[in-house]
Amino acid sequence: MNKIVYIIITVFLIVPLQQSMALNLVRLFTDNMVLQQGIEVPVWGTTIPNTEVTIQLGEHRVSTVSDLSGKWIARLPKMGAAGPFDMMITADETIILKNVMIGEVWLASGQSNMEWSMKSGVINTEQEIAAANYPDIRFFQVPKNVNRMPKHEINGGEWIPCSPSTVGNMSAVAYFFAMDLWQQQNVAVGIIQSFWGGTVCEAWTSQEMLANLEDFVGSVKEIRESDDDWEALQKKANQLAEARSEIERTSRMGIEKGVYKIDFNDTDWTKTQYPINMWHMGLNWYWGFVWLRKWIDIPAEMAGKPAMINLGKIAFEDITWFNGVKIGSDTDQGNPREYEIPGKLVKEGKNLIAVRILSRYGAGKIGTASAAPHLHSTDSSINSTISLGGEWLYNEKYESEFPLGTEYQNRPSALYNAMISPLIPYGIKGVIWYQGESNADRAFQYRSLFPAMINDWRARWNQGDFPFLFVQLANYEQRNSEPVESDWAELREAQLMTLKLPNTGMAVSIDVGDAEDIHPRNKKPVGQRLYLAARKVAYYENIVYSGPLYHNFRVENDAIRIFFTNAGKGLKGVNNEPVKGFSIAGLDKKFYWANAEIQGNTVVVKSPMVSSPVAVRYAWGKNPNCNLYNKEGLPASPFRTDSWKGITK
Repeated sequence: MNKIVYIIITVFLIVPLQQSMALNLVRLFTDNMVLQQGIEVPVWGTTIPNTEVTIQLGEHRVSTVSDLSGKWIARLPKMGAAGPFDMMITADETIILKNVMIGEVWLASGQSNMEWSMKSGVINTEQEIAAANYPDIRFFQVPKNVNRMPKHEINGGEWIPCSPSTVGNMSAVAYFFAMDLWQQQNVAVGIIQSFWGGTVCEAWTSQEMLANLEDFVGSVKEIRESDDDWEALQKKANQLAEARSEIERTSRMGIEKGVYKIDFNDTDWTKTQYPINMWHMGLNWYWGFVWLRKWIDIPAEMAGKPAMINLGKIAFEDITWFNGVKIGSDTDQGNPREYEIPGKLVKEGKNLIAVRILSRYGAGKIGTASAAPHLHSTDSSINSTISLGGEWLYNEKYESEFPLGTEYQNRPSALYNAMISPLIPYGIKGVIWYQGESNADRAFQYRSLFPAMINDWRARWNQGDFPFLFVQLANYEQRNSEPVESDWAELREAQLMTLKLPNTGMAVSIDVGDAEDIHPRNKKPVGQRLYLAARKVAYYENIVYSGPLYHNFRVENDAIRIFFTNAGKGLKGVNNEPVKGFSIAGLDKKFYWANAEIQGNTVVVKSPMVSSPVAVRYAWGKNPNCNLYNKEGLPASPFRTDSWKGITK
């Protein structure tokens, strides 16, 4: 009797175990996937221990046996571009994957400028999306997640063919890169998207590699000695984020209190100046709604006539009222806020503008230093404009409080563990990377951190020094009237120095940024320049793939001559204008704007302010006024000839 009971219990225990270990592939293997041509393609998953697994793809058939834990991996032989195929994987059961292509697979990673999707807005968004009918371009979105230790599987995802109905979720930079690749290489293209806005490089780097960098030894030790469940803690943070989103969608407390109305008492509100910026207002990292009010005087000639208000760009969202009546709202921070005001609302004398803006992580703002906010009559017979600059009133206490929680995506190795480690060893051609904004305040550290991350990924993929192509930071914020020190310039320098690693390429984007938006919409040239680098680094074409790169310099009496690589057919200023963006200094380390003259493939730099020069800088600033290109139309990278201590060292 006891023996029978034992057998029954054993059956009940073993059967569910075997069912749970039935044939499974890791999530990267789905219908519509793209496999890398020209390499032995790894395919892996789990099944019942000690079970033969057979993979059939076209004429190729390989087998392996699962280990004692049920894990298995097999490698298909090298194949050329082809497809579509059905892939059949057989063990204790059979899985068939359809519409499988052999082509080129690239991993797209980094922070928000790589994450920026087609639907988020690029130049000519509607036309670009409507034309995106490229079923042989497929993309796979890795779900956002964190973990304290390396994971072997991601939480979801599938390969999706590119079409006008799907491309909206694709990284804009990756899409334009993939489109050029598909058109010129005539192969299927797979893009694995693994990115997270606002993240730092160390989050994408393994603990083992970080442990070799002095700045991160303590952090790695702390992580290894901890038993915190980062994934669970991040889920709590995500729940708080959902609560914030709900407040964003539904909060009307200020509206219900009539904060926008003329008779609302704002005498105890705080004063601020246009352009309006949360940090300047002392609302550092503030997340929530902020109300702003401004009283203006309208002359009799404008009364009763329709008008237009221009507030400049607003981050992130706004609702705007005029004399207590809503006149407009927008959620796109790239759009200047221009709203029509019906004539019946325009009164002689005092008039009220009320704006409710949504600030996220302290980045809420109205306008920029270069903006000229104004209200003007749209009646052609009246030529009156009223400035909306100067003093405004603000108050952030009229809406629901936004719950904030600790997020874990910027912990060292958190994203490597959850969003890179599970992808290894999926066959790839290389990586395109756009990141660095979040490390700019530690630019000197980036000199070692970024190359370490690249070496880390290459070693773990075990595919040799695969191509690693990256975007140098774009221009952003207002220009400086005089030469300055700059953390963004130092970060760009660290990126430039990373080209010392083999099989790397850099897309310079110093000319396609946006002074008013850290997320420039001009993504097409960024993707195209990455592909141009790929043509050289990955596909071995003998082309000029980059703008001029600083090589060395020579002092010539009262001038300095700069030598470049990648000068191509020659150097030029945009539209053949005089070259600008150079500054020069003597031993006192004081930089002055300089005159620069192109002579052959060199630039001679001098200034009457510096009789004995020792150093030159080019495009050294967050948003430099610079225009040096080669005749192939590619911009020169910012650089400096000196090695003087910067602001991040």
